[in-house]
Amino acid sequence: MSRSNGTTHKRMKTHMEVRWASQLGICGLVCCFALTAQAQFLVSNLDNTGDDIGWIAGYNGKLANSFTTGSGGAGWDLGSVTLDLMEYGSVVGDLQVFLAADATGEPGTKIVDLNGPNPDGQTPVNYSYTPASITLLAPSTTYWIVTDGPGTIVDNYAWNRTDDTSETGLAGWSIGQTAYTDEFGSWEPLTIGPDEDDFPVLFSINVPEPHEYTLLASLGLLGFAYWRRRR
Repeated sequence: MSRSNGTTHKRMKTHMEVRWASQLGICGLVCCFALTAQAQFLVSNLDNTGDDIGWIAGYNGKLANSFTTGSGGAGWDLGSVTLDLMEYGSVVGDLQVFLAADATGEPGTKIVDLNGPNPDGQTPVNYSYTPASITLLAPSTTYWIVTDGPGTIVDNYAWNRTDDTSETGLAGWSIGQTAYTDEFGSWEPLTIGPDEDDFPVLFSINVPEPHEYTLLASLGLLGFAYWRRRR
């Protein structure tokens, strides 16, 4: 093969590599941005009307509510949770929030602490709490958001609750239809009124992007960087 043919072949190969890398980069970035835009939350009942509050410590002890993930895929990286909280009275000490495994219909072993601010003020406000370490939510699995903290009969943190048991989210995701408390040493449904109606508390599970697309996004960025370098 002549030198000119070899040079032409090399140029064609380089052109194909750059074209492939640029296409990979653009595809990966588009997928990454689209997924991030689409999934501000995976399940939420924050749009439901608040009906009353559930005390955290003080009257009730720990207060918790479950959620169940959808099926399929490798799972989802937990980005944050949003809780509709308030302070009743003047609480001294920190609110504790953590993610727990399910233990036959009640909160089980702690998985990870969820870090965020103490509620401030006697009007429920949405507060965000993020995991202390990378946490993968498995498909078709029930988890619990558990809250605890200092409190007395007159000074408590509180979690806004609702008598609307509906939720918004992706197919297969759901929120448990009642909150649970361990006021008497064991987990029991938090029921209200003479008919002992069930009341879930208000929260959302926020996951920026499905776990299985993280690699695709990374490949896209590498491809884009390669394309920029070869220009």
